[in-house]
Amino acid sequence: MQQHNATFANFICRFGDEKVLLDYAYEIVIPAFTRDTFIRSYGKTHYHLYEVELLTLDKTAQPPVMALAGRFIKDTELRRYQIFDDELGLVRDEQSMRSAPSAFFVLILNNHRMAYFPETPHAPDLKAFEATVRYFLIKRYEQYIDELHEQSRQGRKVTKKALREAHPRPTLEVVPLTGEDSIEQFVRRYDMLKQIDFQLVRPNDDIDAGEVFGDIRKLSENLNSNRTKVTTANSDDGLDLDSAIETITEATASGNQDVTLNG
Repeated sequence: MQQHNATFANFICRFGDEKVLLDYAYEIVIPAFTRDTFIRSYGKTHYHLYEVELLTLDKTAQPPVMALAGRFIKDTELRRYQIFDDELGLVRDEQSMRSAPSAFFVLILNNHRMAYFPETPHAPDLKAFEATVRYFLIKRYEQYIDELHEQSRQGRKVTKKALREAHPRPTLEVVPLTGEDSIEQFVRRYDMLKQIDFQLVRPNDDIDAGEVFGDIRKLSENLNSNRTKVTTANSDDGLDLDSAIETITEATASGNQDVTLNG
């Protein structure tokens, strides 16, 4: 029986410089997840969220710990054009069938952490989830702007441009959280590690901005940058693997850095 491993990630959703997920939870974020009419299509493949529920994980906490849980489905069509026969060789044989691999997810709204668990072979990956949810957030955001604009007609009319300035468009980064053991196993596959790119993502408010690459992140924030890239490289002799493992582990611990290796 095939086993599927859960991935834990940091769900970094921001609205401009000042506001984060919880600031628009009920207006934009929760509807983006729970409105089953939202579909993202790519050719004959359609991505959608299914049976998403808003759950209260801890009612005694202040504020209560809330989570969104449901399934992410890749509704697609598998198609073949030929088969191999031992006697006839390649034989033209066109067939198609519907397939809907899925993954289960839980997103804790209070701390922006999520767990992502593929349920079937060929389940949609975390990047597909990120692209789909980003699309849904923007779609719901545009609806929200339209709703505010329509409400303004009853009093002092406000332009959509002014509404978008007051309520910035959402951005989303879903950054996997990695463990030290998995990082070491991955890095040691390289005979020579030539380059590491650290790409810093602006964090949610619940994370200390100085915990990783503090000086660089401070510079990034002073420049009003939402992404900052740091590259370290040695194409001749390669980088020290032990130091690379330690640095990458520290950099990815908070889930606010994308790390790319080249070797």
